[in-house]
Amino acid sequence: HTWEKERMPIVTGVEILGQHRDAVGIELRKTTKTVISQVLVRKCKVGIHLVERNRDLIISDSHLLDNSEYGIYFDRCNLHQIIVHGNHISWNKKAGIKSLDGDIHNLQITGNDIEYNHHPGVDKSPNGEPTGAEIWFEATKGTISEVTIASNTIQATVQPGGANIRIFGPVKNETREGARLIAITGNVIGSQTRGIDIRHAQRVTVTGNTIYNSIDLSLSFSHCLGVAVGSNTFAWRALDSDLPQDGIRFEDCDHGSLIGLVAQRLSAGTPNRGAGISLVRCRDFSVSECQILDPLVRGIELEDCQRCRISGNSIYDRRAQPKMREAIR
Repeated sequence: HTWEKERMPIVTGVEILGQHRDAVGIELRKTTKTVISQVLVRKCKVGIHLVERNRDLIISDSHLLDNSEYGIYFDRCNLHQIIVHGNHISWNKKAGIKSLDGDIHNLQITGNDIEYNHHPGVDKSPNGEPTGAEIWFEATKGTISEVTIASNTIQATVQPGGANIRIFGPVKNETREGARLIAITGNVIGSQTRGIDIRHAQRVTVTGNTIYNSIDLSLSFSHCLGVAVGSNTFAWRALDSDLPQDGIRFEDCDHGSLIGLVAQRLSAGTPNRGAGISLVRCRDFSVSECQILDPLVRGIELEDCQRCRISGNSIYDRRAQPKMREAIR
């Protein structure tokens, strides 16, 4: 009866201003073909809240601003076919777009401005635990699958434990569920502790992005398999007098490729360990045709890796007083 008699509810052309700490702007439960367009939601706890089960959702041309937790929240729901495009999602205190567990498929996030979704001066990161993010998918007990994040501006200011994009799958995954089939393409990503932080995911593509000023790491992949990273640029925008710490790190990952990266001033690592690009306990990886310029310690380091290939890269320190210790270790 939902499909035949209750389909395509439309919310358009309104402003929703929360005046209660638990206010929700719009909640969707058991809807199909919903369209939310030209809506402003602010000062709520959650801008748009999806619960239980929904299908075929479009959120477009809207402003989700200054909510105390999330701009859009997929809350342990069963949700297929979602398009989020052309929106301004900013200043939400925990995340711009958050997905928690549930069963999420066919999600496209395109052409949005997603910025400053954290709580400056309030966010804490005890023992390095994650805090806010612009886009945060947490599927440790669910599935997030068939996801496209393309052509967005995704930036912030640095916060402890923060990330621009964070995707966590289940720690023990003996099935095909979890975090999988993810494309991150053509975005501008920057000014956070980490740019892209992905754990326990599979079949992930990161291509054609401009990534800058990640204080800790631009890319951090842990316990992932089937990863393709290609033709991204990485750069540190700060002054020469500032201490950059940016880098790329893959840990306990299986079969992947890094190709055609252009990276300047990657500075992760210490004299004893680490590099601009670090692979730790990885198998069947290749790093090829990359330009790694002016790394602070070394260009590439492999530790306890198997069947990995490093070829055709340019690794060079162009500073008047070179600091690079080794190109490859």
